[in-house]
Amino acid sequence: MAQMRMSKQKVFSAAELDEHDHIRPTALLDLFQQLAGEHAETLGVGFDALYRQGRLWVVSRIKAVIENKPALYETVTAETWPEPTGRVDFDRDYLVRGEDGRIIAKGVSKWCVIDLNSRKLVRAQDIVFPGEFCLEKNFEPPFAKLPPAETLPLAFEHTVRRSDLDHNGHMNNARYGELLLDAVPTDRIIRAFQIDFLHEAMHGETIAVHTRQNENALSVCGSIEHKPCFCAHAETTAFSLF
Repeated sequence: MAQMRMSKQKVFSAAELDEHDHIRPTALLDLFQQLAGEHAETLGVGFDALYRQGRLWVVSRIKAVIENKPALYETVTAETWPEPTGRVDFDRDYLVRGEDGRIIAKGVSKWCVIDLNSRKLVRAQDIVFPGEFCLEKNFEPPFAKLPPAETLPLAFEHTVRRSDLDHNGHMNNARYGELLLDAVPTDRIIRAFQIDFLHEAMHGETIAVHTRQNENALSVCGSIEHKPCFCAHAETTAFSLF
């Protein structure tokens, strides 16, 4: 069987870059989400195929490292592949290269499948893939343990609007990238980040965003009525040094 890999070209627009011309976290999360969705469709395990079975893909964690910034309107090549599955989890890697082959960014996300009737996790062995899993990993280990929200001071609040919602009816995972960017001082840029999605955020709910900046490390956690909904960690640096 052939390895399950997919690549596509992408041009980052001005709207996808911040005021320092670096990739906005949301733009990278959108790209990763699009790659994962398209590849799953081609493999026969996409949203529609699983939904007909009463199942749903859910992303639980995502991590990215930004190594270089793309030139405005540069055509980059983005690649994705699934790693061998766990018991109930599915890790998927991403790699973005510039026109000259340099690495722009790389990432990994952790997914699970939920049974819509029982709300229980579906065993990975029950999801049939048609090819050979890739052993290549961008990170080892892929994820770090993040601090709980109650240990961080409140920075700001965000009310979930219609524009935040995805087709599952809750706040799209890419939109958490905006909360992360808003937590970063304007004289710094994000070099790497991890987001753990703990609980869905619905339309009209208000997320209290707690943050703490310690030198080059930023911790961010969000809660709804004191119940954690996400935690994140970012490595930042002064934009003039990157």
